[in-house]
Amino acid sequence: WHAEEGTDAPAHRQRAWELLQLRIGMGAGLDPLPVLVGLRRAGATWEQIGRAAGITRQSAHERWASQVAAVLEPC
Repeated sequence: WHAEEGTDAPAHRQRAWELLQLRIGMGAGLDPLPVLVGLRRAGATWEQIGRAAGITRQSAHERWASQVAAVLEPC
C-alpha cells in the first residue's frame, strides 16, 4: 500500500469496484441510479459506464443522463 501513496491507483481501484457494482446490480435487476450518481460524482465517463453496462456510451447517456442530472443538479 505504501508504494501506491501519491498515485492514482487507489482511485482507479475504487472506480473499477463501482463499475463492477453497476454491472452486478443491473444483472440482479436493481435500480442503477445510486451507483450511477456516485460514478458521475467521481468523474466516471459515459464511455466507462456504458462499457460496464454492456451498451454504448451514447446509449448510456441517453438512458440515464437526465436522471443523474436531476439528482446532481436539482432545480
